[in-house]
Amino acid sequence: MKCIICKAKATSYFTTDFRFHFGGKYKEQLEKSEYYKCSYCGFTFSKDVYEMSYTTWCELNLKAHTQFESTDLNTRLTNQPPYLAQATMLNLLLKDDIIGGGQQQK
Repeated sequence: MKCIICKAKATSYFTTDFRFHFGGKYKEQLEKSEYYKCSYCGFTFSKDVYEMSYTTWCELNLKAHTQFESTDLNTRLTNQPPYLAQATMLNLLLKDDIIGGGQQQK
């Protein structure tokens, strides 16, 4: 499979079984998900989520985030990543030519 970001080769990385993960709450939309990791840029993505229809993805995304965001902060095992800080850092790295914009040949 090719990376959805830079189109380099991505190989199978791990599988999540949603029939059991998260207590099976998402198994109607997604039973299992195969994750791939890019050998070039390191991006990791779910092939199954990437290939699902927009409507199914929206339903699954809303269901997962609604459940997560409504959970008491003291009982969460994880926290949302700092998306704004990550996006800002990537933008700065690109603008300062520290990382490439995917123009290299793979």
